[in-house]
This record gives sequence, C-alpha cells and structure tokens, in this order.
Amino acid sequence: MKKVLILFAFLFSATVFSQTAYNGGGDQKISAGVNPLGNRNSLKLTYDYGLSEPFSIGGGLSLITGGKYKEDFYIYARGDFHFASYLEIPRQWDLYTGVELGAIGSETFNIGFHIAARYAVTNTIAVFTELGSNGAIGVSFNL
Repeated sequence: MKKVLILFAFLFSATVFSQTAYNGGGDQKISAGVNPLGNRNSLKLTYDYGLSEPFSIGGGLSLITGGKYKEDFYIYARGDFHFASYLEIPRQWDLYTGVELGAIGSETFNIGFHIAARYAVTNTIAVFTELGSNGAIGVSFNL
C-alpha cells in the first residue's frame, strides 16, 4: 500500500498544466480497464484514433466472466464524440460519449453505448471511467 501511495504521489507531482486528455485529429490512445460491477466482470483493452476535434474511432476486446455469457470475448468497433472542447473546462479533461458494435463469442451481436470522462495525469498517462453497457475504470496511454 505504501508503494502505491508513493507511486500515486509521484504521478501527481509530475502533473503539468499543459497536458491534454484528447488532442483531436491524429490522437492515438491505448486504454486498459476493468469492470468489477454487476453480475458480470470484464477486462477491457481499447485503441482509439482521433479523426478530428470531436470524433474518434477504434476497436476493443473485452474478456467477460460471469453473467449469462459465463466466460467469453467481446470484440467490437467503437466511435466516440468528444465534447469537452465545447465546454469551458480545463484541457486535462476529456468528456465523451460513444457507441460500440461487435460480437460476444461467435453467436451474439451487441450494440452498446457509453458516456465517459478521462483525466490526463501527465502528457502520456490518463485515468478514465466509462459508464454504460461495457463500462470500465482504468488507465489510458498516449501513443
């Protein structure tokens, strides 16, 4: 626990005011998260590519355990609309909403929606939470 607190203090102290959670066109991120809520759990890995200031596309893979799917993979494409730049909030914040289209296992088609927030801790690391059908909390890395 002490090491975790020291790591958090280091990351927090490395924070500078110029970091940006989403840079628009050309922005690339890899995110890893976990969803420990409800009757199913999942581990989530996503990639996002910024097309323009408000739009990004990407893909993801989630390992689902529990619930009606027992243990299965969810492979999906995703599209997000980033609206933080339209609000008067610090650029360290990225607020976005999006849709996911994919398959769970080999037989189930899925459409999912989410609303989310990302906070840039440093120029390369951010923390995020996504609330929705395939929500998660986790860490994002700028590429």
